[in-house]
Amino acid sequence: MREKLEKPNKPLCFVAVPFARLEPAIRAAIQQGVESAGYSLVSMLDSAVLPGSTIKESVISAIASADCVIADVSDRNPNVFFELGLAQAMGKALLLI
Repeated sequence: MREKLEKPNKPLCFVAVPFARLEPAIRAAIQQGVESAGYSLVSMLDSAVLPGSTIKESVISAIASADCVIADVSDRNPNVFFELGLAQAMGKALLLI
């Protein structure tokens, strides 16, 4: 009996953006670019914080599991800079917008 091979998961791209500023058109453009490059989009806007963990732990986990990170640094948001610093320390591929 032949076993069915599972399709490998797409690589993940974490998006670090300020929560208050993300316009739907900007999110759509980022998502379209990420998906056309063959990646799955990951952001804290879509991710739930697991029970018993903090937002910071969830962010660290999401960045650690990502293959690359896109960061919107236009507002000089401290949270985005924190996420960008984590990603850089983890050796992730970075794209700044």
